Amino acid sequence: MGHFGTLLTQGLKSIAALEKIELTDLQHEVGKEIGVSVWTLYKWRNGTSIPNDDRTIALLARACVRRGRMDRQWLIAYLHPTIYSNKPALMDELFPNASLRHVIHNLPRRQHHRLIGRDRELTEIRNFLSLRHRVGVVCISGGGGVGKTALALEIAHSCYEDSAEQPPEESFYAVIWVTAKTVELLPAGQVQRQPTFSDLDGIYRAIAGLLDIPLIFRTATQAEKNIIVTRLLAEKRILLALDNLENVDDQELMIFLRDLPAPSKAIVTTRHRIDMAAPVYLHSLDEATAHELVAMECQQHHLAMDDEQIKTLLHRTGGLPLGIIRTIGRMAWRGSNVETEIRHLDDPNNEIYDFCFAKTIALIQPGAAYWLFLTLAVFAADTSRDALVFVSDLGRLPADEGLSDLEVLSLCHKNGDHFGLEPLTRTQALAELRRQPDFAAEARERWLKWYLNFTARYGGRDGREMHLHYDYLEQDWSNILAAMHWCIEQGRYDDLIVFWNNVRDFTHIYSFWADRLNLLNWMIVQ
Repeated sequence: MGHFGTLLTQGLKSIAALEKIELTDLQHEVGKEIGVSVWTLYKWRNGTSIPNDDRTIALLARACVRRGRMDRQWLIAYLHPTIYSNKPALMDELFPNASLRHVIHNLPRRQHHRLIGRDRELTEIRNFLSLRHRVGVVCISGGGGVGKTALALEIAHSCYEDSAEQPPEESFYAVIWVTAKTVELLPAGQVQRQPTFSDLDGIYRAIAGLLDIPLIFRTATQAEKNIIVTRLLAEKRILLALDNLENVDDQELMIFLRDLPAPSKAIVTTRHRIDMAAPVYLHSLDEATAHELVAMECQQHHLAMDDEQIKTLLHRTGGLPLGIIRTIGRMAWRGSNVETEIRHLDDPNNEIYDFCFAKTIALIQPGAAYWLFLTLAVFAADTSRDALVFVSDLGRLPADEGLSDLEVLSLCHKNGDHFGLEPLTRTQALAELRRQPDFAAEARERWLKWYLNFTARYGGRDGREMHLHYDYLEQDWSNILAAMHWCIEQGRYDDLIVFWNNVRDFTHIYSFWADRLNLLNWMIVQ
């Protein structure tokens, strides 16, 4: 936002200097024409906000270019952070004949005002799409609701909008968007939609329709279609964007992507990683970036949330963009408060869980990956591979294969050799665990046994340099504490005493005073 403010200030100061008027008077004049206060203009100049409607963005651009004589590069930079719906048209209006290249496209509108928190991924994908990079296909993968489609749309739109600034050989001749998405999740619930492709022929039809060669495809055999499209993609630099590829089961399509001819490129979005593409894996947003997304959504819906409410929302959604956007959207649609919507997130019957997980979980039932998914729900925090092997009771090889499947399907995250669940994924996993009471009971007993053995091995009295092992307890303290609390809830006093003897000195030396006091109080009461 700050860069936009700097550019706007440059443009307004240039007008003031050329027309020999005071900047304050100019701001009053411009504000009156737009219909905003001088204070709003100041916020735009200061970089604390950006105008979010086409009329205002265009009025400011026209004034700065026509009256302030700002150049084309200024206009490119000015438009870049905005949500203006047709940037090439405004470029052509203010700088006619500056570029004769027009990219053909069928892109849907962006669904976001501004893409937040994906700058690194945008840079990485732009690098992959360059002719300098030999990669032909980029795979944007991640769990449901993490923002794969939004990122792909942002990249596709930028390839269209920035074509005039690219060297001729780098610019795309056409940008073609197809989606296999069959359901949209709106604040009111899930809505069925018509996919635009379901196999390789669907992509061929999209190419034929956009490039105006339908007759050839109506008369050609499959082999002839393959030759025609391959030749076209080799002669023209075309960007194919394939959304929700996980809904498509077509091996010919996978071969087509593997053999995609240069200089054309493809972007695919999928919850399931594929092996013939440069991988770009999306995680949930970090706290600062998620906070920025909340602020933007609240501004868009004219809502206000205090810091404590935002903190609660971010904790419950784990920074998942869909969780944040839908929760705030429901607040605006239903007139509800954040506490009500947080309770709605706690309900496993919430449609967000069906949208994000139903199809993927169906793929892993009833194999090893499914039981590992349930096992992960037993743990309160990320845990080691060895712990998962023991608690799942699957054996090393099936567990290793199951964990790989969960990773590929974006149902768990991995950090080193530790695995865990995002908050909304955990809610779904716990719901699945409740449907398997026998497994849940047996897994809980194995989980308890694991941590009794673990604390006995690395804990104990601070003698003979036992404290050198305490780092292991610290790393897994959230899970150890959860096991102790479970003993309290179940009235398993004897097991809790064993735990306490194993971790007593550790809690003192590592200053876990609050946890130590709570445990002591409970044991004293008993």
